[in-house]
Amino acid sequence: MADGTKDDARVDEESKSEDQIDDTEDEPATPAEIDAAAQIYAEVTGEDEFPKGPQYPHAGNIAKKIKDHSGKGTTRSATIDEIFKQYRSWRKVTLSANGEKSEVIAKKVTAFEGYSSFLDTEPVDEFDSRGALVSSALEEFCYYLLLPILENFPQALLGKQDTYQGLYFTAANFSQLLKLPTANTPVNTLDFIIGVQVLGSVKQDEVSKDFPIRLPAVAVECKGYLDRPRFIESQNMARAIKSAFPQCMYILVAQCLKLNTNKVAVAPDIDHIYVWRRMQNIDRKIRRKSGQPLAPLYTPAIELFYNQVEHHLTSNWQMPNPFGTGILK
Repeated sequence: MADGTKDDARVDEESKSEDQIDDTEDEPATPAEIDAAAQIYAEVTGEDEFPKGPQYPHAGNIAKKIKDHSGKGTTRSATIDEIFKQYRSWRKVTLSANGEKSEVIAKKVTAFEGYSSFLDTEPVDEFDSRGALVSSALEEFCYYLLLPILENFPQALLGKQDTYQGLYFTAANFSQLLKLPTANTPVNTLDFIIGVQVLGSVKQDEVSKDFPIRLPAVAVECKGYLDRPRFIESQNMARAIKSAFPQCMYILVAQCLKLNTNKVAVAPDIDHIYVWRRMQNIDRKIRRKSGQPLAPLYTPAIELFYNQVEHHLTSNWQMPNPFGTGILK
């Protein structure tokens, strides 16, 4: 067996055996859970607005945990109250960052570094064993990081969304087919998108039915760590998304790596892959026992991510007349 194959087999086995805390998501917070958290938020902070919406998946995770645990006098109650306090601080510092573009990005990275380090502690592990807080914080950071670009597109669809990947029709019988077949639109849930929602419609004579179509111009998948199964999953998702909207820019972001890098080049549908912490993933308990901290976030890679998103959203996607330029693609 070739060395690369052995490495991949070992990595895959480690992925199965490790307590996978990085990428498993809780169910999204319900409106009632967010409203309950908002009431506690107002009582604690004196502020009326709790972050609501698909661009705030981390706030939604916190809302669920606040509703279940806050104010009950338990260890978990103390943990969620501290998480809430640290989240508010991170959010405040991030939203107040100002200056030139590189300076603002560096400030936001520094703020997220501090908050990420807090989430990488044993009390948070005990409280959040499946790691929804860790992964959702990375997703929400994408929104805060790109906010100066997004403010120029107030109508854009943002955040964690079910995005369109195709259309097919079904009918219960031939009579229904003649009257109006059912339009089915399979979707993929993406961690962070910048896109648009449009309405599709099917019509037969006087009968019609509308359905939403969410198209991403930029799609970002966020991983706590990138291993071979997650890489393959992302490649398949990128292919499905681009079959529906080929001009989507698909980006894969991971905090750290757990993959034989010789395999990464074969990813034709993923436009960019980032590892924002230049380190191999190590089981968090083993890493802490050995005294090894998380590698710092690598600001140049994050700034490049920002610039590539900005360029894609502000550039012309339509190629000039090939008879004038000699370029078809």
